[in-house]
Amino acid sequence: MKLHIASVFPLLALCLSCSSESRNSTVDTAVLSLDSVSHPALDSGIAPAVNQPATASAASRPDAGPPSAIARRPGQNIAVDIHVISVAERADTVRIGYQLKNLVSSAESLVTFHVDAPGSILRIPRPGSGREWVSMSAYRGRPMASWISGSTIPPGGISPELYFESVGVPGIVTYWAQGNHEPPSEEEAGSTASGNPLTDEMISGKTVGVDSWPRDRSYSSLIARLRALTVSTCNAPLLWITNASLCNELLADIRDADNNGSKLPTQAKRALDNYMSVLGGVDAPAPGVTNAAYWLLRSNAEIIRAAL
Repeated sequence: MKLHIASVFPLLALCLSCSSESRNSTVDTAVLSLDSVSHPALDSGIAPAVNQPATASAASRPDAGPPSAIARRPGQNIAVDIHVISVAERADTVRIGYQLKNLVSSAESLVTFHVDAPGSILRIPRPGSGREWVSMSAYRGRPMASWISGSTIPPGGISPELYFESVGVPGIVTYWAQGNHEPPSEEEAGSTASGNPLTDEMISGKTVGVDSWPRDRSYSSLIARLRALTVSTCNAPLLWITNASLCNELLADIRDADNNGSKLPTQAKRALDNYMSVLGGVDAPAPGVTNAAYWLLRSNAEIIRAAL
């Protein structure tokens, strides 16, 4: 399939000559603020409404099936499965890797993938060999892990591992994916476009990424953050965990870890160990736990346990 460079990324030719090393940037981002979200179902002890339909399309949820309807704007006629391969923590840095599948229901080949990266990206290597991919640490001045395929991924195709390293902690971030398409005519561009390719030519959703470290890195603050992440994965729109009993067990383990804390570190570690075992074994999410929930919650629990 012919790649329409002009419609996909006007600066691709320039970027091919750029280094794949990261560039620091400090701009505001629209990352989900979990601590400010109220979740009355879990806060009250009532089982979460995990079976209600998500408001986001299926393409925005990792491990979800094909969406019932695909957007019709050029560049948005795709459905993508985002599989988190691994999350590794070291000191204040996280390395995260993805593998993308362009689902067979897509009408376009996948060409671009962006992930919000509010922290400082340290490294984002070009995947594969040769010059088939371009990787960048910002898009239009916004810190992002960005990959562009020079050959595109057809419907049913799978990407190589795409990974980056960044200062921060695993969190819930926004991603964007774009299909290869003909550039719109001047008339079409003037009548339908907002001037922002992220909204005009790409689909978006939530996945696991690297969020900025919270200002308060105390044990109690990190435990509260883990609880907020757990609540978010159990409720709409994410629904990354679909077993209400499992959600309640996870929250009970967090409560035990919080109550023991620095006073009884052995008991706190035991509670966190049980929390991680509920999520599944090594690289093997438990039934009802999606790949995204497993890596998001387990990696944050490991960070907290290591600090005890």
